[in-house]
Amino acid sequence: MIFKPELSSIVSLMKLASIRNDKSDKPIIRFLIMFRHIFEVVLTIGTAISCYVAGWKNNIGLVMFYSIIGTIACVQSIYFLYNYETGKLIFHDLKMLMKIQELDRTQDMLHNETDFTWKWIQMYSFNLIAFMILYSSSPILVEFILFILKIEVAPFLPPLPLNGFIVGTERHTILYFCVCFASIYWSVSGMLAAIGNQSVPAIYLSYHSLGITVLLEKMKKLKRKIDLRSMHFRDTVDEKVAVRELIHLIQEHKLLLRLTHNINLYCGFPLAVQNIMISGCVCLLAYAFLTEINTDISAMLVNAFCLVLMFLIAGIPCILGQRVETLSYQLCDGLYDLPWYKQSPHLRKYLNMALRQANKGMKIHYHGRSPLNHNTLINILNTSYSYFMVLQSSL
Repeated sequence: MIFKPELSSIVSLMKLASIRNDKSDKPIIRFLIMFRHIFEVVLTIGTAISCYVAGWKNNIGLVMFYSIIGTIACVQSIYFLYNYETGKLIFHDLKMLMKIQELDRTQDMLHNETDFTWKWIQMYSFNLIAFMILYSSSPILVEFILFILKIEVAPFLPPLPLNGFIVGTERHTILYFCVCFASIYWSVSGMLAAIGNQSVPAIYLSYHSLGITVLLEKMKKLKRKIDLRSMHFRDTVDEKVAVRELIHLIQEHKLLLRLTHNINLYCGFPLAVQNIMISGCVCLLAYAFLTEINTDISAMLVNAFCLVLMFLIAGIPCILGQRVETLSYQLCDGLYDLPWYKQSPHLRKYLNMALRQANKGMKIHYHGRSPLNHNTLINILNTSYSYFMVLQSSL
């Protein structure tokens, strides 16, 4: 297991996502962090230039995969860096919520809501690291070792992020190996950041949906209690118990609404940018895959791998966001199903308060744009298909 499937792992993933360790007042540390981000942004722009130098059609799929992954990683990492404190607030609120709901949460609930996310994180991390080692780094390292051993071999470099510059540089020179190792550094740094960027929102969303699921179960228990008891009279023992339980539900629901707001602040913009850029990347990878079916089998397989990975990167957050949205609607419906007509005016006041909170809903979005749900996923696929048809007809 690359990461332990528990909430505490989120701290390590947050540091990986924002490319930082802890907040430091030392100017040199802050400078090095920002230099790393700027270096990645420059290399991402360099990839676009490299794409032109190496030949647009020859490397369109893989170069766009690297540039999209790199661009998303850069934008998300810089955003997560400046919103690191918001991420810590989400983590502390989730810890508080899990502690409050510990007695009401079963192992089945925990497994059903979080197991899928942790499996996705492990699979994504393993595949990205394996791709980075076997495809991005190994050929350059092998060629460097063979050069040291003075063994002459034909060039076998794959279309790496800076391959356009590598191709135009004389082999076995200082500049040549500098560009090669800069390419390795860019791919390693970008892909490690990408692991954190994809993992953090997924974990937040899965534990958020777990909190809503536990709250739904508590509300069902309260409904059964109200159905079994007569609460027509104020200040009875039964009514006081019901009021106390309802107040606890309202407090937990407030905490969930605060979590939704902070998750939108922390993840809304990076995921919105990701959805926009993935539309183009899926189109280009699909085009490269189809054009290489009968020409280059190895390039076709790598493009197919990248295409599947891009589908998953686009789909998993939308599926988890849809889960949160659906559960929030179920929560609202459950509150309306409570037999309010049996309650005294005192208890109805708290029910009315809970209903007004529930009507707000819980959606993950960026200022109302690009919400994480099935509709957004369908829009991404439709946009990619439209781009693909335009590209196919024009080239």
